[in-house]
Amino acid sequence: PNMSLNDMITVVEAYQKGDAWRDDISISSDEWIHIQDIIIAAGELDEYAPYEDLIDTKYFSNNES
Repeated sequence: PNMSLNDMITVVEAYQKGDAWRDDISISSDEWIHIQDIIIAAGELDEYAPYEDLIDTKYFSNNES
């Protein structure tokens, strides 16, 4: 609520230019592992969290995992 419209536009454009903008909210198990690889490499996570325990695929349009 404290972000201006111009700041929001800047953030969205940055995601789009960086090819980080997603067309949907789905995340595959391979993508989940990749995200955790990055977080582990940064020293912020000690072990992998199971995809099945944290990702609820019922909201995915293609319902793939």
